[in-house]
Amino acid sequence: RAKDSESCRLLLDSDCDANILDLYGQSALFYAAKDNALENVKLLIARQAEVNARDLNRDTPLFYAVQQGHKAMCRYLVESAAADPLCENKVGVTPAGAAKTS
Repeated sequence: RAKDSESCRLLLDSDCDANILDLYGQSALFYAAKDNALENVKLLIARQAEVNARDLNRDTPLFYAVQQGHKAMCRYLVESAAADPLCENKVGVTPAGAAKTS
């Protein structure tokens, strides 16, 4: 489960790479942001997860938080983790622009 912070902590303590990607080009940070798992996001970022990583569509974890309407998660990613709200994805949409239309 994406929200299981104890499992996340155990994996990271076992030297798992916080930036390993799945077949969609997404790391655990994408799923934690999408699932509104703030504790996991904090754990992953503390272990050097790339906040502005891009998946195959050039979306970032912030895009997924915006799409799900997780305002507190978006705020944390931008204000505390330096996520870029102005980076464009494959079709030229930014997280800031997506937030305005949702």
